[in-house]
Amino acid sequence: MQKVAQKYGVSLAFSKPTGTIEKCHDLLKTAGFEAIEIKSEQDGSYISLQQAKQMWSGGSHPAPGQFPHPMKQLSSGQLEKLEAEFEAELAVLVTQEGIWNDITTFYTFGRKPID
Repeated sequence: MQKVAQKYGVSLAFSKPTGTIEKCHDLLKTAGFEAIEIKSEQDGSYISLQQAKQMWSGGSHPAPGQFPHPMKQLSSGQLEKLEAEFEAELAVLVTQEGIWNDITTFYTFGRKPID
């Protein structure tokens, strides 16, 4: 969805602020944490094409802090086109098992120094 939305000038945050170990580390360091340790654990499962299509309307907000919903800036015609492009992108991802729904989690640890 993020890839298609960008074509229409819409930025969906999703995991942009924390999407890599380096970004998580930098955020913690900037917040004053030390002894920072970050562990990545990949998880996920295959979902059907229909389940993936339902993600289009699955939530009222694509990421915390994005209010109003960034897609509200688009006309109904643009939204229809975007949804059709989203579904076309999903169709390319389908395998015999379904579409991989990646749920990688970063476990972050750190401590604040005692003043």
